[in-house]
Amino acid sequence: MLSHRVAVSHGSANLLTQRFVRDVGHCSFTSAEVNTAFDDLVSWVERGVKPAGDELIDASSWNRPDAGCAHTDNTVGPEDRANAVQRASIQAAYPACPLAH
Repeated sequence: MLSHRVAVSHGSANLLTQRFVRDVGHCSFTSAEVNTAFDDLVSWVERGVKPAGDELIDASSWNRPDAGCAHTDNTVGPEDRANAVQRASIQAAYPACPLAH
C-alpha cells in the first residue's frame, strides 16, 4: 500500500510487483514461495518478464475472496520458517481459494 504510493509518486510503479501470501509474520514464507518469487525475479531481470503480482493498493484488496490464492504455496520444506499449524489457522479465516483449472 505505502510502497505502491511511493512507487507511483516516483514514476516507477512499473518496477514494483507485490504478492499477497496467506500468512502473517516476518519471514514466514514457505521455501516454495521464496523459491518461486526468486525465480520470477531472476526471470524479470534477465529476460524482462515481469512477474505476476497482486493488486495491493489499499486494505480492501486483502478482503477479496481470492486474496492470496495465486501466490500462497503451502508446500513444506525442511528449511521452512513458516509454522504449518499457525498458517492453517490463519488460512481458515479466509474463504476457500477457487480451484485452479
